[in-house]
Amino acid sequence: MKKSLICCGILKNELKYVMQEIREKTDFEVDYLDAAARKEVKELATITEDMKALVSSGRCLLATAGKEGRPNIGPKGSVVVLDDSTLAYGELTGKQSYKNVQDNPLVSIAVVDYDKFTGYRFSGTVEIETSGELYELFAARFAEMKLPRPAAAVKVKVEEIHDLSAANPGGKIA
Repeated sequence: MKKSLICCGILKNELKYVMQEIREKTDFEVDYLDAAARKEVKELATITEDMKALVSSGRCLLATAGKEGRPNIGPKGSVVVLDDSTLAYGELTGKQSYKNVQDNPLVSIAVVDYDKFTGYRFSGTVEIETSGELYELFAARFAEMKLPRPAAAVKVKVEEIHDLSAANPGGKIA
């Protein structure tokens, strides 16, 4: 099985020779991305174990903005970590935050431990699911709490993580 290697840069002609050598001497399949294509590829940030523990505390706030740019922020007690680069939550009310993510998929989720002066802001792009395994997971969870079925399950592919601690406020971690 060939591994993939993606070359990014502005010197495509200069890379041609290097790319050919990589193809011939390794088991990598090489592709080149120009500036327009690089914008489409987003590196995902890694959520650490400490961050996961803090998210599981349930003290998360979701920040969104509608197509006009008006910000909205609200608590999301259902936020879970799906993997090292994805958060998810069940959208209960289907009101302003949900309308905003339908119009503008860029969001931030903040979680803070006020007693320890620590916290993180996870920023990324949402994927909305109104059926399927993740949706049913939130539906079952909400049913246990005697809440209505969610309007949607929302995944957040985390692209950036910022420190919200008193020691490094706003510092980019990933």
